[in-house]
Amino acid sequence: MFINYAVGTQNENIIFGFGDKNIDFQTKNTKARFDLLKQIRLNYHIQAQNCFNIAELNQVHGNTVISVEEQGANKFSEKIIDADGIFTSMKHYLLCIKTADCVPLLFYDKILGTIGAVHCGWRGLYNDILLNSVNMLKSYYNANIENVAVVICPGICKNCYTVKKDLYEKFINKVPTYKNYYRTKHTAAGNDDCTPSYRHKLHKLNADDCSSEYLFDLKGLIKYVLLASGFRKENIHDMNLCTCENENYFSYRKNKTASRFVSFIGKL
Repeated sequence: MFINYAVGTQNENIIFGFGDKNIDFQTKNTKARFDLLKQIRLNYHIQAQNCFNIAELNQVHGNTVISVEEQGANKFSEKIIDADGIFTSMKHYLLCIKTADCVPLLFYDKILGTIGAVHCGWRGLYNDILLNSVNMLKSYYNANIENVAVVICPGICKNCYTVKKDLYEKFINKVPTYKNYYRTKHTAAGNDDCTPSYRHKLHKLNADDCSSEYLFDLKGLIKYVLLASGFRKENIHDMNLCTCENENYFSYRKNKTASRFVSFIGKL
């Protein structure tokens, strides 16, 4: 599967999308890289055999964001760099992110043509990878964030992402309004209706004490942070695909798989 979703681009030479289980993009699968380039040439009717150099990362669930220009064009043929976000304004680089529940984000500056790809799980989000991406766009590429489109590719949805209370507390201790992106899953004593009267009987202080697990709206919080960082609502495009619910995609949460699907963006 390859999706090229309209985001009001002014440059027809931008291609972007994501694969599915037909291409297992885990790091050691060299054949998958050739298969991806072959499928892109077929899907986008590209005649040139060497249309793209793949620029991918050793994703470490961190907050480091790099640019192809800063690293040097040859760096990506020599080794895979530890980082979770990559940007460029150069042509013929296919920026690739591999995931199996974390959220891949693809960026495109509709005026300047800068592109980017970011791997965003809870660790990266908590440690401000989105703010680092904004800083990269502004400081290195002189971008006006209001002109930048973002595509939210398949990732785990708010109905499937179960987390423990310690993660919930970690986020709300950082920013209290992050509480809006969590909802309780299980309740004390097996009671599924943790009403105020029931909490009073248990001598609970608040609703949070009633829960041992939460459902986390990772994509919702990503959108919140993007909007707070200056992105326009109409430029944020969510594909609304859950890797846990949809059998077309790999899901680590569902079956602990080592396999990964790929999301990509490039300029011809």
